[in-house]
Amino acid sequence: MNFDLGPYGVAIFFLISGFVISISLQRQSVHQFAVKRFFKIWPAYIAGFSVTFFMIWMYCHFTGTAFPYNGKDWLWQISLLGDWFSKPGIDGIVWTLQAELKFYVFMCLIFALKKESSRNAYRIVSVVMVIWNFAVIFGQDYLILHHLHFYRFAATVASSNINILFMLLGVYFYRYYTKEWSLKETTVMLIEGYLLLILAVVGWRG
Repeated sequence: MNFDLGPYGVAIFFLISGFVISISLQRQSVHQFAVKRFFKIWPAYIAGFSVTFFMIWMYCHFTGTAFPYNGKDWLWQISLLGDWFSKPGIDGIVWTLQAELKFYVFMCLIFALKKESSRNAYRIVSVVMVIWNFAVIFGQDYLILHHLHFYRFAATVASSNINILFMLLGVYFYRYYTKEWSLKETTVMLIEGYLLLILAVVGWRG
């Protein structure tokens, strides 16, 4: 039996993100958070991926293999927006960064609306995410046939919903840590959040 630690590591990383991103947004404005995150993520990723891209080219060059990518592929990859346009990732980590970015946007909206401590706000948004996932999976045949571009957008949102719902569990732990929520309130939110996460996964995967 194979035991792959990778998915568990990513899961822990996402939970921690929910916790620490709440701390960051609590200590600074949404604008400050967005600017700092931009300069924290993009320059390092561009540099790191560019080295990877070059090494792939070097390998292809010295082994006589056709290089499968071009400049546009590089640009899509470093933009971290390729999933919105059905562009496959070249490396194995880009999807985690794409998930993080969507979570950042979600949390920025929550804080901008002053709803970061509102349990009902999280509940409503979570339920909407689950409904979205079921709607996409039930309507996928029609959408693929008649509105393919919208389906690709809707599918990206559905996939992102699962990651966001998972990271929200870390947010709930943070609300308990700051004593804004009682143990009972936090426990209820964690149970509800986990059940909604399962529904989102079931809804999206059919």
